[in-house]
Amino acid sequence: MRKRKSFLIVLLIATGGLTSCNKHASSEPLRQEISSSGNNEKTEIQIEKLNEKDALALRNKAANHYFNVLDGGTDRTAQQKSTPLTEDYFYNFCDDLDTIDKLTAYLEEVFTKEITADFIKTSDFKMINNKLSYPSLGWGSLSDWEKAAVKLKADEGNVKTFEFTVPSVEESMNDETVSLEYKYVPQKGWRVASRPSKLM
Repeated sequence: MRKRKSFLIVLLIATGGLTSCNKHASSEPLRQEISSSGNNEKTEIQIEKLNEKDALALRNKAANHYFNVLDGGTDRTAQQKSTPLTEDYFYNFCDDLDTIDKLTAYLEEVFTKEITADFIKTSDFKMINNKLSYPSLGWGSLSDWEKAAVKLKADEGNVKTFEFTVPSVEESMNDETVSLEYKYVPQKGWRVASRPSKLM
């Protein structure tokens, strides 16, 4: 009887080990267990894939959002574009971005909550005539992101770092190396977790 029990215990242990290995070997998207606060329950979060092509596409989308903000939005009227509100050349944002809440929601489509909050806090925005306003700042970039080479440098599951080698539109200039961090936000997807200025 003891031999039979020992055999059953060994069989259960072996079967459990095989089941665990099969889970890790599966081709399903990466999953991560996160404990909920206040109890011992765990919620399983499915993390979407993010490869080199996806990382470059998200960088491009985030850069477009960033440049739109620097320009006051894409829907500004001709009068808004040509008429400064103050002597130090502040202009109203377009109607879609003329409050902190609207600007925050727009930026959080591509950036993490923390990066968005820090960008707004450190930018020279102010309310004029009950509308969010921005200073007119010239900007530009010589980086040719369409020809950028991408490689994964670090992968921690819900946080990834990609390295971009970006050539210049000027042949006499050297390539630039840019590292960008991405973070997976539950129920939203991947977001850029680096400063917007690194996207230039």
